[in-house]
Amino acid sequence: MKPQAKRVLSVFSIVSIASLAVASVTVTPVVAAGSCETLASMTLPDTTITLAEAVPAGGFTTPGARGGRGANDGASNLPAFCRVAATIKPSADSDIKIEVWLPSSNWNGKLQAVGNGAFNGAIGYPAMMTALRAGYATTSTDTGHVGGSGDFALGHPEKAIDFGYRVVLVTDALCSSSDATHDALLTVYHQRFAQQVETVEMETVLSNWN
Repeated sequence: MKPQAKRVLSVFSIVSIASLAVASVTVTPVVAAGSCETLASMTLPDTTITLAEAVPAGGFTTPGARGGRGANDGASNLPAFCRVAATIKPSADSDIKIEVWLPSSNWNGKLQAVGNGAFNGAIGYPAMMTALRAGYATTSTDTGHVGGSGDFALGHPEKAIDFGYRVVLVTDALCSSSDATHDALLTVYHQRFAQQVETVEMETVLSNWN
């Protein structure tokens, strides 16, 4: 496989996990502990599933190392869900953490990917909690590094590539463009990865939201 093809393929692990996991919810409205834990056996390129567990209502505690201040606020009133965590390593220097949460019941049929601001390198637990309480399946990533500055990229070109498009490509594609800069990025993504990325006008999204 050509390096460029590998880079494009590896970045879609988060989408693959979310899609296959959500499919299990579609077939079985309530995600039982057994069906949740079977997601640990998923095999995806450059990806290791590190956790697949059923979390009971009110039973989630945010991992402090990646949650940040106040990240556990509101965890006590979360509904039951299936939590899947994975590490993606498209290069020897890559270390991309992702999580996918699936509501055990009352799923609204939608997936909400929560993003990261600027150089933020942390799983967005607070935003994931908000999405889960609203009935969404939800995903987040630490964009391949820990911390809130660009220092991670110094001397680590592969991590810079991870942040530049291996991870952010998926995050932007699953989320939305809110300004001219993101519009430009999505245009570039669509031109470079035409087979993987489809752009759509907000008016179209809103007209088909319900």
